[in-house]
Amino acid sequence: MAKKGTVIEGSVKPAIEGVLISATSREDQKVFRGKTDAFGKYRIGPVDDVEFAIEASFDDYSFSKLNARDFSVVRVPMIEVGCREDGFVKIVGRMGLTRQGLAKESGFIKFSHLEPDLYSVTCVHLDYKFENAEVMLLD
Repeated sequence: MAKKGTVIEGSVKPAIEGVLISATSREDQKVFRGKTDAFGKYRIGPVDDVEFAIEASFDDYSFSKLNARDFSVVRVPMIEVGCREDGFVKIVGRMGLTRQGLAKESGFIKFSHLEPDLYSVTCVHLDYKFENAEVMLLD
């Protein structure tokens, strides 16, 4: 006899299309995935009628649970720097935060989850040419 399944439904607010929703079974750790629609709603299933841990993820956004299946979402502050391919990029905030990395093949690198601050941005090219800029992130 077949087991009766259930559908996991929920939403993200404000609505964002394409948020990845992962539902992990607490019983056997199986993971089921779905994405939100244009209204921020998702449906996964049918799945076994067991307890699930639900998580939401989307680049440059942070999620907080409103309840077991619904999330609030905010965009995280970030800086995207254009530099030549394989250029070394360093950002330094006046409050002390420092991040660094190599620009990708596209010539860009993204620094996210930043605090509001004034950031100094330095790009060092392979030929040791320096480019500097300042960026203000506001709350």
